[in-house]
Order: sequence, then structure tokens, then C-alpha cells
Amino acid sequence: MISVLVALAFTASGPALLLLRQPSEVVPLARQYVEISAAGLLPFFVFVVLRQSMQAMLSVRPVLVAVVVANVVNVAANWVLIFGNLGAPALGVAGSAWSTVLARWVMLVTLLGVGWGPLRPHLTGSWRMAFEWGPLWRTVQLGAPIGFQWFFEAGAFAVATLMFGWLGTVPLAAHEVALSLASLTFMVPVFWASRWRRRRWLGRRSAEPTCPRHGGMRRVRGCWAWASWQPAACSCSRSPARSLGGSRQTQR
Repeated sequence: MISVLVALAFTASGPALLLLRQPSEVVPLARQYVEISAAGLLPFFVFVVLRQSMQAMLSVRPVLVAVVVANVVNVAANWVLIFGNLGAPALGVAGSAWSTVLARWVMLVTLLGVGWGPLRPHLTGSWRMAFEWGPLWRTVQLGAPIGFQWFFEAGAFAVATLMFGWLGTVPLAAHEVALSLASLTFMVPVFWASRWRRRRWLGRRSAEPTCPRHGGMRRVRGCWAWASWQPAACSCSRSPARSLGGSRQTQR
């Protein structure tokens, strides 16, 4: 139901972007990408539900495998469909959208295949308990604040992107490049910090800590230092043409 409602909203992406005064040369490409990507909404939403369920069951390896496989498929499909390699037509933005749709279906199928063991007891048999009002209401109470937090966080980035679109195509492209680099540098220290916290938790369960406190903090501080060094951002911002080209590659 949610995927159908979101897909219907995607059909109005073109008029909505024009109403928000986005660059006229960008709107047709963005509309094309959004409309095609609607075919991947169902597997994406189902994957999110299964991923959260498996994380609650402390079974994250299948999720990791599914994400890695989907990213490999996405990169390979982008190379084939965007640029027209291996005899395929060069579809450009449409090729990127179809690659995303394919990757999302592959991600869901991989998760079901690799994680079928822990998922099977919950996906087979009677689903009567899944529609009981009490557990659903507790889930809403727990998830609503998290959902609102995500909404405002993502909305802030979306509004910033729209504001850059008011400045023109080149500033919008440069903003997308900078945002992609910021996302990359953000995830590296987050990964190491979470890894350090997990090792510290495991150490508390054993006789001797597996990760000394100061050594773990040095790793976290080192990752933050690495994240603050972004020579790639400087190289991308030397010329407007290069920024625009980099953004197109990122969007694909």
C-alpha cells in the first residue's frame, strides 16, 4: 500500500519540480529517473522491513551480504546501461534508474536467500498475530518519533538541494558532489566508532577487555582526522565544468 501511494506521488515529480523553480534542463531528467525508479519501491520497502527485523534478531550478516551484492550489481549495471557497454544502448539517466531498480530487486532476493533461516519462522505459517492492534500500536509509538527525526533530517538536506537548484545547474551539481563526499567521510568514522563500541561491549563480557580504551579512542580520533581531509572536494571545485561533470557521474 505504501509503495503504491509513493509511486502515485512520483508521477507528479515533473510539475512539482517546475513549481519549485528547479533548472528547466534538469527537470526532464529528474522526472524520468523518478518515474522509472518507482518500479523498485516495493522491493526497497520490503527490504527495509526485513532488515530492521533481522537487526532486532541480532542477525546482520545476511543484510551485509545483500547490500554488498546489490552494490556490485548496481555498479556493473550502471557501466552497461549508462554508457552503452557490452552492446547495450546508452540510456544515460534512464539507465541509471533501471540499474537502481535491478539492484533493489537483487538486494531483496539476496536477503531472502541468505537470511531465510532466521526469517522463515516469521514469514511462514499464520499471519494472524501480525494484524493484532496492540503490537502494532506499540510499534507506532516506538517508531513515530524516529520517523519524525528522519523526516526532518532528510528534509533539511532536501530543502538545501532545492535552494541550490534556484542558483542554477552548476551550483546544484557542485552541491551534489560535495554532499556525496560528505556522506563518504561521515560513514568512515561512524563505522570505526561502532566497531570500537562493539569490541568494548564484547570485552566487558570476557575476563580481559578486547579493546583498550585509549587505543580505541585513538582510532576514532584518527578516523575523524581523515574525514576532515577532503582533497577530492578541492579538485572537484576547481572549475564549474568539472563540478557539473562530477555531479552527473554521481547522480548516475
